[in-house]
Amino acid sequence: MPGKICVLPRLFLSLSDGKFSYTLTADENETYELVFWEEHLNGSWRPTYFISEKGTLHFTLYPMEHRPHSVLQTESALNKEEIRMQEEMEKLYPVNQLEKDRDALDQEERYYSKEMYDLKKRISAAKTDEERRTLYPEYDRLNKAGKEFSEEGIALNKKYKEYFEGIRQWKLDYMQKEPTLNGLCILKQMLDRAIMMARYSPGEEDVSVYQDIFENKYKEKFSSHPYITDMERIIASLNVKVGGSYIDFSAPDLEGNMVKLSDQIKGKVALIDLWASWCGPCRRLSSSMIPIYEAFKDKGFTVVGIARENNNTDAMKKAIEQDKYPWLNLVELNDKGNIWEMYGAGNSGGCTYLVDKDGKILAIHPSAEEVTKILTEMLP
Repeated sequence: MPGKICVLPRLFLSLSDGKFSYTLTADENETYELVFWEEHLNGSWRPTYFISEKGTLHFTLYPMEHRPHSVLQTESALNKEEIRMQEEMEKLYPVNQLEKDRDALDQEERYYSKEMYDLKKRISAAKTDEERRTLYPEYDRLNKAGKEFSEEGIALNKKYKEYFEGIRQWKLDYMQKEPTLNGLCILKQMLDRAIMMARYSPGEEDVSVYQDIFENKYKEKFSSHPYITDMERIIASLNVKVGGSYIDFSAPDLEGNMVKLSDQIKGKVALIDLWASWCGPCRRLSSSMIPIYEAFKDKGFTVVGIARENNNTDAMKKAIEQDKYPWLNLVELNDKGNIWEMYGAGNSGGCTYLVDKDGKILAIHPSAEEVTKILTEMLP
């Protein structure tokens, strides 16, 4: 079992003999996530959700590959309702059983295609990161050619899609009944996800459904709850899209000096890099931009990093020293500036935005290859 627990949004706890205890003090009933720190750092984790309320919660947590991955016991009203909801949805749409079926297929190398299993073995056997990177385009090729999964895997994935759509509809129906705090927490989660999907996979999910529920059912009834302001900000972030304009803000550097983003990128093609010291995928993506920065910095390209940190900048300074970022880095401490929500990335460690000299967004979360291609065309 991993040895450290992360309570999102901003709390880290150590395990002692496989146990932890903590007294959470909160002004409002809000949703939190429990995840294992090591899994979170690797960019792949399975959260256990709970709502902050008066009472005692007992968690039994397992690594993400275990089914089920967590068990919550409590007599507190809001979390008892969460447990009831999860049990009802699992009865209607048994995702846990599907996951066990998938694990069984994968163990017998029948979930992915033979080509994909061969590729995974080659990636695993690679001795260097550079060797691994040369294999990733083959993964994209198999994915685009529809050769990533076996026939059994494709059938299972179709069932997953049906179940998740059923769960989504169940939650929509639940939220549209008499508005409750449980419904408000679900709405915030689903709106966060829908905004992310709208950003990375346009047309995948209709954000307006959640906007309507927010406006007609929850906005007035829970007007004093902080989630209302959060969701208003999230909805406004829909304007942060390819072809739209970046949102200006100010944040402190590591010396505490306030820096205005527009002053740093005016007249340049720029990568706005929202990252975090605890976000492994963010740091890997940021590191992949260093050679690009060095190649184009004298041609009118710049990078500004903003790190989403908790309580202090110690981990951020260590990460910068390890990864050797050569550009300016600012800090968003404890989400004080609401920058992540402003950019529609409130539920993630980070995201990147490539903007042109006029501030128009050219790409959201582009790969190093995509950034190189765009800069080569714009800054020959």
